Amino acid sequence: MDMTGVTWRWYSGNEAQTADPFIAARMGASSTQAHRGLAYVVFEDLALNAFGNRIPQLSFEVFAPLADADTAEGLVQAATMIPASGEFAYATEVVRKTDAGTSSAVNVNAVADTPDIVVSLDRLEALAPRVASVSLVVAWFGNDLRAGNCTLRPKVEVAAKTTLPLWSVNGVTRAGVPVVSQIDGKPVYGG
Repeated sequence: MDMTGVTWRWYSGNEAQTADPFIAARMGASSTQAHRGLAYVVFEDLALNAFGNRIPQLSFEVFAPLADADTAEGLVQAATMIPASGEFAYATEVVRKTDAGTSSAVNVNAVADTPDIVVSLDRLEALAPRVASVSLVVAWFGNDLRAGNCTLRPKVEVAAKTTLPLWSVNGVTRAGVPVVSQIDGKPVYGG
C-alpha cells in the first residue's frame, strides 16, 4: 500500500497505551477505550477511492525478537547481508530517477521515504539485537571464470539514467563503466 499522504498510527497492545486521539475526538474521550492488550492500527481519513470506495482488506506481519537469550535471535552475533540486485542497493539516502519529467525513488520499496538498506538494517537490529557486525556482499562483475585472469568491476543497468544523487563508485561515474548483460533491453545478471 502506498503510504504517501496517509496518516496512520500503530498501537502495540501494551498495558500502558492510551486511547487514540483521533478516535477520542470523534467518539468523545469518555467513550473511547485504550484497547490495552490489543494491537491495532488507526488510519485517519483514509481515501477509499483507490479501493473501489470500500474499506480495504489489509494484512499485517508483526515480528519481534524472542526474549529468551537461547534462541537464534539471541545467539546470533554476526550476519551476512546479500541485497536484491540494483544499482543503489546500498544507498543510505533516497535515490530518485527522473524520466520524462516524472521523478520516482529507485531504492524505496518497504517503508515510505526510507531507503531499503536502512529498513533492512533496522529490522536486523530489532530482530537480532546481539548482532555486532554485518558483512555486506557487493555485486560486482567479473570477465573471466579463471581467477588469475578475471578483472572485477562495477557495471550499471543502463548507460543513460538521470538520478539524484548521481551513480558513482570510487569517483568513476556511470559513463565510465560498462552495462550489464541485457535480454530484450532488460538487465540480466549472471552468465
